[in-house]
Amino acid sequence: MPLTNATRSEIQRYLTGELTRYITENASAKRALDEKPFHARLLPALFKANLSERSFSTRSGTWWQQISRLIARQYHLQAELQYRIVGQIKPAAAQHIDEIIRQLNIARQRAPIKKLDIYEVCTVQSPGGDTLTVQADLYVLTREHQEMYFEIKGATPNKDASMAVKRFILRSSALLKGRGLPRRTAQLPTTLTETVIHITWSYARQFLEIGEDLLVGREFWAKIGDDQTYDELLEISESVGKQITEQIAAIQ
Repeated sequence: MPLTNATRSEIQRYLTGELTRYITENASAKRALDEKPFHARLLPALFKANLSERSFSTRSGTWWQQISRLIARQYHLQAELQYRIVGQIKPAAAQHIDEIIRQLNIARQRAPIKKLDIYEVCTVQSPGGDTLTVQADLYVLTREHQEMYFEIKGATPNKDASMAVKRFILRSSALLKGRGLPRRTAQLPTTLTETVIHITWSYARQFLEIGEDLLVGREFWAKIGDDQTYDELLEISESVGKQITEQIAAIQ
């Protein structure tokens, strides 16, 4: 089922608004170079107009979270951002999570296998323990009443981010087990919104099982939408990009 006209329009309006805001903010910063030349040179970080790929990727990370919610809302029963999982974790489960992370951090001592990693943690987890809260970027409740929790990244995770994502997956699994939910009801992958060259994935591969812990590009959008969603988003992005090309040129 393709995106509905309502969903497409909402995504297009949202992207257009966020891009326009981003461009306007940077245009204002660039004008400050002329309006306050001494201030701008004394503290350039406050005034620099930066439409670099890096700054754009950083800003756009939150955009993809909002768009993922709009899409998931169409296909599923519920979709929420910044969803908090609150529960209790046994000390043994918390310690085993630390041990798994430690082993993964040592080259060739352990390979990430999502099902095995979660199974090991859940075998030493039971109701009760220390209170713990973790937060997912996106929570989805499917029409089959399956819960899915996602961390959404706009670029390839570095070592610290990869470790944090793995810890999020294992802690979330423990909390869900602790409150009595069967493990099969929860899927806990992180996601990347863009496909990246595999050779840059050394840290991601060290801590995350590709295709299980980590879904990239088309795989993620198909998970929360369908097989057409990725291509539809490309079409919408191209359409929005054409609309604001003149705005970008105006601040160069």
